[in-house]
Parts: sequence; structure tokens; C-alpha cells
Amino acid sequence: MREAGFYRIIPLALMCLVLTCCSGSKDAEQGKASNRTATEQTVEAIKDYGKKPMDKARAAQQTGEERTKAMDEAVKGQ
Repeated sequence: MREAGFYRIIPLALMCLVLTCCSGSKDAEQGKASNRTATEQTVEAIKDYGKKPMDKARAAQQTGEERTKAMDEAVKGQ
């Protein structure tokens, strides 16, 4: 009697495994879509990484030019 119950559980377990494995294919398709966005995010991060130092340099240059103009005006005013 116990053997009959055991032999009924094995096919049920196998069916559950098969169904679980088949449902994983949907996750793989969703993973491809998320890879695209991850790639796009990486590209944006690289662009931003290159822009930040340039923006800082431009801001420093502008600040220096403003100080130079202020000093020139102060000298002319005296």
C-alpha cells in the first residue's frame, strides 16, 4: 500500500518540476528587456562621467573670468 502512494507522488513531483522549468522562459525574455535598459543606463552613466569634469572646468573658468573682470574694474575705478 505504501509503495502505491510513493509511485503516485513521483509523477506529481515530476510534473511540478516540468511546469516550473517551462515558466522560467518568460523570465528569460523579461531579462533581455531589462538588459537593454541596463545598457542604456550604462551609456548614460559613462556620458555623465565624462561631462561632469568638463562642466566643473567650465564653471571654474567662468568664475576665474568673472574675478578677473571684477579686479580690472576695481583697478580702473581707482
